[in-house]
Amino acid sequence: KGGAVRSGVLNAKYENILFMDSDLATPLEELHKLSSYLQQGYDIIIASRNLPNSNILTKQPKYRQLAGKTFPLLVRLLSGLPYKDTQCGFKLMKAGPGKEIFKRLTILRFAFDVEMLFIVKRLGYKTAEVPVTWIDQSGSTVHFFRDSWRMLKDLFTIRINYWKGKYNR
Repeated sequence: KGGAVRSGVLNAKYENILFMDSDLATPLEELHKLSSYLQQGYDIIIASRNLPNSNILTKQPKYRQLAGKTFPLLVRLLSGLPYKDTQCGFKLMKAGPGKEIFKRLTILRFAFDVEMLFIVKRLGYKTAEVPVTWIDQSGSTVHFFRDSWRMLKDLFTIRINYWKGKYNR
């Protein structure tokens, strides 16, 4: 997933870039909530399922809900990122910052969002996390056990990349 999004961002032709999950779990109608932040000077706006005003219309199975609470906690502990939901697949950004961020991206699977947001923080871009409506869709391509371990490993990869200076300007 991360490799496809990276390619799309780096080849985008317009001044703003939105990427979203193909299952439309966050409806396109939510774009207006994120767009208003661009006019306020934000560079990167991320949708969130875990903020107080988020509207979950169809919930995930209990084991995925647990993972959806545990992974953000691990992200905050291991990366220092403040976000409640790094994995919601609905993000809007200005093209300039987006291209600057994604050319540094090294993680090309599901944890690319965490690396992207770590780079955002490292480069000092202005971000907002916005509550959205979200609808669970069956048929996720995330394999709970296998991908959970990979994503945990990727959190350590981000820290190693940081120590190696891969996210510097």
